[in-house]
Amino acid sequence: MAFCHCNGCGSVLEQDSGMQEKLERILKIHPDAVHLGVCTLKKETGRCKTIEQFIKIFQDNGIPVIDGTHNSPRLPNIGLPITL
Repeated sequence: MAFCHCNGCGSVLEQDSGMQEKLERILKIHPDAVHLGVCTLKKETGRCKTIEQFIKIFQDNGIPVIDGTHNSPRLPNIGLPITL
């Protein structure tokens, strides 16, 4: 089990070495699944583009991405796989 957070709104995966490093570490351990917290949702627009890139990369590497880490009214699909 591991926990990490993003580097804040506006972080662009291709330009953020810290985000790249986090992604590479997660891919290296190849977890059974990745759960995304409510903090990855913006109130008006859904998930940011960087988090969507993470989701696609995880899924392309056979790692399921699950909506949520705990109950929240902002997560209607809590515990379900995310599909892009």
